[in-house]
Amino acid sequence: MNSKRKNQEERFINQRNSPFFMGRIKTKLVKRTAHTLMKQGKYKKTFDENKQLVTDAAIIHSKKLRNVITGYVTRLSQRQKE
Repeated sequence: MNSKRKNQEERFINQRNSPFFMGRIKTKLVKRTAHTLMKQGKYKKTFDENKQLVTDAAIIHSKKLRNVITGYVTRLSQRQKE
């Protein structure tokens, strides 16, 4: 029984390293808003700095939605600078 569990854990670790292991899918609203904000201003590489910039640039009533948009903006800005 122990070897069966070990095989399952190894299979899960291998799946995480494969290119087919997907992360969280972003909605059109998040992507559209993030791309619009990226065109408007200059964003940094860190989440905390971008959170303040997104809060100043857009009126987003939900804290969770603001954080998701900020995370996507941060990811886009990191990809642009590489």
